[in-house]
Amino acid sequence: KNYCLDNIVRLQRISPGFRKLILISFDFLSISLGIIFTNYLSNSGQLVINSPIFLKLIVITFLLGISIYLITSQYRSLSGYFRSELIYKFVARNFLLVILLIFLGKIFFNNFPDFKFWTLFFLINNFLIIGNRLIIKDLIKYLNFRNLKDRPKVLIYGAGAAGAQLAASINISR
Repeated sequence: KNYCLDNIVRLQRISPGFRKLILISFDFLSISLGIIFTNYLSNSGQLVINSPIFLKLIVITFLLGISIYLITSQYRSLSGYFRSELIYKFVARNFLLVILLIFLGKIFFNNFPDFKFWTLFFLINNFLIIGNRLIIKDLIKYLNFRNLKDRPKVLIYGAGAAGAQLAASINISR
């Protein structure tokens, strides 16, 4: 009955290195879909994948994107602790990615996509990457809540700011 959920619960117990690999795979999928959607939208609803630059575009964007994400520690934080400040960091990383792609495209390629293409890619890629992180966060939160139903309840009384911090910490750990 809960075969899918049980497999997802097992995923919570995997090593951090393998979790990082899963997140990189999600980012590869997001970057690839971002390029495909941007290509489709910027070509008036025509998907142009037979151009020689298309495969180079996906490979270059992925390699540069994952390099930026690794260098800037995008994979350090656990998905269960995804906070709003991380959204700003994702946007900043993707902005850096697009700026570097435009710069490298101008230097090394004759028919590299224009600024309009990269602006659209920036928006789509942010939506896809942040969206999949939010889904992962909510899935982890749901699974943790499902596993905590039979745990005792905690009452914090008279602890002031320290109590509020403890309550927030307990809620995050759920």
